[in-house]
Amino acid sequence: MAIFSAKITPTIIATAYTAEDSVGGVIEIKGAPREGIIESWSIQDDGDVGAVLELLFFESEPVGVADADSFLTPSDADMQLCIGYLKTGTYVDHADSQFVHAENVGMAYATKGGSLWMIVRAEGTPNYDATDDLTFRFNIVY
Repeated sequence: MAIFSAKITPTIIATAYTAEDSVGGVIEIKGAPREGIIESWSIQDDGDVGAVLELLFFESEPVGVADADSFLTPSDADMQLCIGYLKTGTYVDHADSQFVHAENVGMAYATKGGSLWMIVRAEGTPNYDATDDLTFRFNIVY
């Protein structure tokens, strides 16, 4: 058993999002094992927003999905590729940033290729100040 760790800072649009918008578009978790278990994850929010986000994971790249800062309306075909989702909990506030973390997630997955794909959906109306305000970290056991 080994652990794959990924750190991703997607380019997001520095703007006010509308509820159910895609934040960052389609995000590739490069180098992720073909099969594994997401054991833990975290989000560093340098914009100090602390928004509730849903992270949807896909076994291959979803193609019928809106770009960043657009209402997320995945097609039925894309949702057939969805292998699970995670939702943020309570953030810890650190003056000018926030952090959320989850352990013992245990979300098993298998991909169709060499990457795991993710779409982030805003549940509320976050307003980020910079295009690099969000950093995602994942630890995957394989």
